[in-house]
Amino acid sequence: MPEETQITFAKHHSRFVVGVLDIVHSTETTVSLDGDAIDHFYTIFLREISKVIHTHGAKVIKNVGDGVIFYFPQTAEINEESFQEVVSCSSALLEARTKLNSQLTESQLPEISYRVSMSYGQVSAMLDSQSKIIDLFGATLNTCDKFNKLAQPNTAVVGEALYEKLARYGFKGEKIADFAIGQKMRFGVYQLIA
Repeated sequence: MPEETQITFAKHHSRFVVGVLDIVHSTETTVSLDGDAIDHFYTIFLREISKVIHTHGAKVIKNVGDGVIFYFPQTAEINEESFQEVVSCSSALLEARTKLNSQLTESQLPEISYRVSMSYGQVSAMLDSQSKIIDLFGATLNTCDKFNKLAQPNTAVVGEALYEKLARYGFKGEKIADFAIGQKMRFGVYQLIA
């Protein structure tokens, strides 16, 4: 493999809250749009969602076509304030849908629904030349993406490890499902109660 195509991973591991926001039925929603309309659709979507995420101290890692992957750097320090931002961001993302859909409607584009999932645990990072995180990898992010489908449209769910952290600070939730990874690991998925 030529050297310029190889990817090098930094040996940087941290525990963070990671999140996935995924548009429900994105293919059906956008299949009839032409190229310019698709560009406009995703510009509105990414601009509004990224704004909410950044306002709550999180960082967008990447967009994946029909969704956004983000993380909360401040949750490396386990304290009430950093986890309060996670809950606030979750609520704000769900509330942002009204404004987002209004902008889409004004542009004669289809409205959307989406699901938010968040999880807490160890992730591995890829760093740039200035030692800034540019991508995250690992089971915490992978499972967060997979259990996203357990959320009802326009709701947010959290994995059990994150729920246990939030419960320490008085946040309440309702268990909606068990999520299995292979045959040896199982954990609960919770919807937060406002």
